[in-house]
Parts: sequence; structure tokens; C-alpha cells
Amino acid sequence: MGDTKIKDKEYGLPLPPQEEPYATVGTKAGCTVKIRDFESARIDISLFYPCHPDKVNETYESVKEWIDERLSQEYSELRNSVRE
Repeated sequence: MGDTKIKDKEYGLPLPPQEEPYATVGTKAGCTVKIRDFESARIDISLFYPCHPDKVNETYESVKEWIDERLSQEYSELRNSVRE
């Protein structure tokens, strides 16, 4: 399945075969960035990911790490664009 390889590469998380039972784990995070007085922008990032029921905790940690990194990246990009 070429689709699985794309998702493995993009998120760094393995997808379970569809025949196996699976759970879905996810998290979301966000922040509000002040642009000027009385102006702000909101960033919200979420990722929900399928996993084998035996791997819920491990997958959650990977999903959370991805969310944290992505939110930090988006925050930095927004702050840099505001300064320009």
C-alpha cells in the first residue's frame, strides 16, 4: 500500500493493517498569538491516529510529540511574519 508509506513518512507513525482491531488516539493543542493591541491570531493543531489497542500509550506519546513540534513551528512562523 503506497498510501501507508506516505503516512508513515509524513507523521513517523506506523499504521496498523486494516484487518487488525484498532483504536484511535489523538490530541489537540492551540495558542493565541498577540499581533497588536486588540488583534490576535489563533493556532489550533490536532492529530487523531489509528493504532493497535496494545500501542495506545506509545502512539499517544508520538502523536503528542508531533503536535508539540508542529505547534511550535507554526507559532514561530506566525511570530516571524508579524515582526516583518
